[in-house]
Amino acid sequence: MLSKELEASDQIRLCHIGIELANAKSDESKRKEKKRKVGSDDSSPNKKKSCEPTLTFQQNCNLSLSYIHTSENPSDYLSRTYSKSDAYISKRTWNYIQQKFGPHTVDMFSLDSNAMLDNEGFAISHFTPYKSPLSSGVDAFAQIYKSNENYYYAFPPFCLIIAVVKFIKQEKITCTLIFPDFKPVKPWITVILSCDKNIITIGYKGDKGVLLYPSKKGFYKIKKAFSAIYVLQNVHSLETIMLV
Repeated sequence: MLSKELEASDQIRLCHIGIELANAKSDESKRKEKKRKVGSDDSSPNKKKSCEPTLTFQQNCNLSLSYIHTSENPSDYLSRTYSKSDAYISKRTWNYIQQKFGPHTVDMFSLDSNAMLDNEGFAISHFTPYKSPLSSGVDAFAQIYKSNENYYYAFPPFCLIIAVVKFIKQEKITCTLIFPDFKPVKPWITVILSCDKNIITIGYKGDKGVLLYPSKKGFYKIKKAFSAIYVLQNVHSLETIMLV
């Protein structure tokens, strides 16, 4: 009796798969017919969606798509928020720093979206605050640094600047550091100035195109910024400091 029930169950399952395949083939035929009559853009999402039946057949799975509103998806919140901590320097400024101090191979504080690029236009290795597809490691303070193999670049969140300077000196990291000139002056500026007297300015208040801030429409230039922005190079060997 049990074997007959299992056999019937298998038949139902095979029947279900057969129906899925038939429906998918029918949809594919309709899509091709519509493409012949109207034409379609191969780069559109419709082409990507048309590949789904083939994938589901090969993997023997049933794929169902559904839309979830942001308000009902708490995990989507972080991807919808923007912070000034995610700001980064413009391509023009980065090229200047690369030519003068680089080439840099690792970005210590970055996201996949604002990681600095190498000379070929690819994102350099970078450490992120959380896991992401292109991240080379999570948390810059938890990484193992090899200054004999890599040259590091750091534009940290402003609240971490003093901790970053102490960490760089402690680990003896060969690094180029970007930091702002706040008014009134922050207490940590004396610690930075004690590293080196050679400070290079890469931007002044009112300069456009030095810092870029994230928004819904991408990164935008800001006019009302800090008094200046500086660069500090080779903190551990006390050679150069860069100020933004």
